[in-house]
Amino acid sequence: MLRVRSLGRITFAEANDVQHALVDAPDDYLLLFEHPPTYTRGVRASDSSFRRAIDPREATVVDADRGGDVTFHGPGQLVAWMIATVDDDPSAGRLHVAALEAAVAQAVRRADPHSTLGRVGALEGYPGVWAHVATNPVKIAQVGVRTERSRDGRRRTLHGIALNVTVDLAYFNDIVPCGIADRPVGSLASLGVDVSLRDMENLLVDEFVDQRGGPSSLVTVDHSEASHSDERPLIRRLRKAGVDPDVALPMATRKPEWLRLPAHMGEEYSKLRSLTADLSLVTVCEEAGCPNIFECWNDGTATFMVNGE
Repeated sequence: MLRVRSLGRITFAEANDVQHALVDAPDDYLLLFEHPPTYTRGVRASDSSFRRAIDPREATVVDADRGGDVTFHGPGQLVAWMIATVDDDPSAGRLHVAALEAAVAQAVRRADPHSTLGRVGALEGYPGVWAHVATNPVKIAQVGVRTERSRDGRRRTLHGIALNVTVDLAYFNDIVPCGIADRPVGSLASLGVDVSLRDMENLLVDEFVDQRGGPSSLVTVDHSEASHSDERPLIRRLRKAGVDPDVALPMATRKPEWLRLPAHMGEEYSKLRSLTADLSLVTVCEEAGCPNIFECWNDGTATFMVNGE
């Protein structure tokens, strides 16, 4: 049985908790969702994977227990994680990745009846799904997985694949996506395919169900209620103040030099950031989106509210 869960927009931490909770489940699960702006670092990521320091007011940076390098997730990107039982054979992981890529590629072809994207599929020597494979390859989907054992000894897959539908590609400029510096990243929208995230999700579910050939069930959350529930506090405050971030310039848009504040992310900043994360502390600096956070934290100073709201 494949149980499909369409979760709307949720944070990486929430999605990660869900997938790990399903490792011991008897059935296989397909989780579909979007993230708020988030950079995830796989096991191969390093400091050189980032082209600049990421402002925490623009996007979250988290470590992911999956293969691969660094990538970006955000609104307009369809993430599909498969928690499934695979064989103990050493090739099972590679075959699972190939199946994810094949399902996404076929769903994209169905969304592109006029072949605007040229040949869509795998590109030899590179992970993920690519458009214009035969001419000028552009990456449209990133893949990264891992496996772990359930309590009863089954080998279960985690994480999965992310398809760029209408995602803001400016966020990819600040990283070396998946460690691949010599190939461009695109989205269906940027390459001329007009399809909504919801329609793309339906196509992808159909492909996964057909691929597996067994029974399935689908549960969808109310997207209208969930769409803004997990936004960063700064964005929620902007909405309450009457500012609509959806029609404003993306937060990743480059600011003019006179408005840019140097990000001093030295040793003291990193130590304090790790300490607050380890202790699960919420700072006024982060909640308020303070522009001086780098200067203060680099001096070893953070601000907290005690007994406040």
